[in-house]
Amino acid sequence: GTAPSVAARCTALRELLAGFGDLEELHFDNAAALWREVADVTPFAGQDGRAVWRVSVPPAYGAGVAAAVADAHAGEHYFDWGGGLVWFAIAAGDDAAHQAVRGAIEWCGGHATLIRGTKAQRANAPVFEPQPDALAGLTRRIQAGFDPERILNPGRMYAGV
Repeated sequence: GTAPSVAARCTALRELLAGFGDLEELHFDNAAALWREVADVTPFAGQDGRAVWRVSVPPAYGAGVAAAVADAHAGEHYFDWGGGLVWFAIAAGDDAAHQAVRGAIEWCGGHATLIRGTKAQRANAPVFEPQPDALAGLTRRIQAGFDPERILNPGRMYAGV
């Protein structure tokens, strides 16, 4: 926006958020660094043993999905895309808490991807959102067309494919 408009909005935000603690206005370099850290999931770096999930939902449902997962498993989460992208770092067992994560999104049409997990978690939890039967069939046929001998990472994306 124009400089006067941006200044007015910054002043209004500082007044609105003053009761929540110290504030810092991020200018270009600091803002770019912050958004790079958000995109790179830096807050969850180096947390071995925790399953890291990337969950995409309609933005209006992000907080509800986060609450449902938090009720089921200890961990942390943060939001991006106005609540439409939720990152989770979950203290999970060998199943990476995939039933809790996928159960929390099934009512709103979201999808979840296991970004980081232990070897056992990756073996016991589908990394990608399970596909409906028709789409799974199409995926198998496309893969068979490109890789009829099944030599290119079999089972990497979906079990049995």
